[in-house]
Amino acid sequence: MYGADYLAHYWVDQPIYLYEVDWAHRPLAEAFDDAFTVIGTRSSAFDAALRAADDPTAAGPRWRQHPFDVLRVPVLHSVGWFDNIAPESMRDYTMLTGRPEKAGLQYLVADATDHENYQLSDVPIGPADDHDQDAAALQRLIPMYLGPALEFFDLVRGRGDLARLARVRWRLGHHGWHEAVAWPPPSTRELHLHLAGGRATADAEGGSLTQRRLSQAELVCPPAVADRSGR
Repeated sequence: MYGADYLAHYWVDQPIYLYEVDWAHRPLAEAFDDAFTVIGTRSSAFDAALRAADDPTAAGPRWRQHPFDVLRVPVLHSVGWFDNIAPESMRDYTMLTGRPEKAGLQYLVADATDHENYQLSDVPIGPADDHDQDAAALQRLIPMYLGPALEFFDLVRGRGDLARLARVRWRLGHHGWHEAVAWPPPSTRELHLHLAGGRATADAEGGSLTQRRLSQAELVCPPAVADRSGR
């Protein structure tokens, strides 16, 4: 229902509609109908989602070909590591780079931001850095938010050499920007870490990670560790 609620408010037509939903209404599928009547139109995406819930073969419009199959232009994938849709964004990137005939068209820029483009480097977000509340903060955000896309579109239109643009640009945490020829960067390796227990459940200052998966007994009764004084 989270997805249905989103489609019914944001994907009706151009405006965003704010209204309360009576979640006690039955059948639940008709909970948005009164709002659609007042608006004067329905969300086609919402109706498609309802059809798909009843019949997976009826999901959405019928395309002659998948959009990935007809792609012929360069694509810039913009990802925020803390964005709730980051997995879907990276999935599109990895699927397209996995196709030899499409891989050369893909570019990636990934920043340490969330879905609302708040920067990890600004945490904790104070009033002066909150672009949802402060006009000056919003003005500072706009070039950071739109800059990579505007630069990319200019290069695609021939205003510069697209071949000189890094295939991958990313920023992790507080370590600045990096470039690579692909993602994951060729020099990286996968590392699995597990909770080591102990003080991890006590407060925000405790806990540790280990490369070895601990047994249930070790998690419940972890070995003694030295405190911060070295004792």
